[in-house]
Amino acid sequence: MRYPKYLLHLIENLKRLPGVGGKTAERYAFQMLDWKKEHLHEIAAAIINFADNIAFCEECGCMRHEEKCEFCTEERANEGVIYVIASPREVYAIESTHEYHGLYHVLGGLLSPMEGIGPDKLKIKKLIERIQAPAIKEVV
Repeated sequence: MRYPKYLLHLIENLKRLPGVGGKTAERYAFQMLDWKKEHLHEIAAAIINFADNIAFCEECGCMRHEEKCEFCTEERANEGVIYVIASPREVYAIESTHEYHGLYHVLGGLLSPMEGIGPDKLKIKKLIERIQAPAIKEVV
């Protein structure tokens, strides 16, 4: 039996999510059949808004939704510390502790020669530029 093409398209796209294989994607898609049309439009709009409005800070690499990054403030720069991390997700985990008040630098991934990710694919050059500033006293 063959599913309708729109259902197949949804299943294929859901499989792109981490940890979601074919069976899970199929289960999600069939669950969505029971949703009200407004809820489906709402989730579609949320995805479109995310794609259209989330950007990455040119300075630190964190996500931003305004013109300025909330993590690149003068107050944070005065701390003199840059915390180097792999992904923006980690910024929010660290922020939730309310213990760290310095700057961040998101590399955009981790070195992985097996996946073809070398230093040239990460934001290491920008990190080197940033840590050469006289105000920076420590790199974590």
